[in-house]
Amino acid sequence: MTPESLSALDASELRYRRLFETTREGFLIIDFLSGQIQDANPYLLDLLDYSKNRARSDSISVV
Repeated sequence: MTPESLSALDASELRYRRLFETTREGFLIIDFLSGQIQDANPYLLDLLDYSKNRARSDSISVV
């Protein structure tokens, strides 16, 4: 990858992360094959009264 494309990728990832962290919608990132929760945004964690560690230790079937 060129330095310009890496910079654009970094900027894109930062925009996505900001959206994920600040939106007032619940988001989960789930491993398709295992159903394991990989990440959850703060809004959903508050809604479910979960810590990030608890969410990551559960699968989608538990939630």
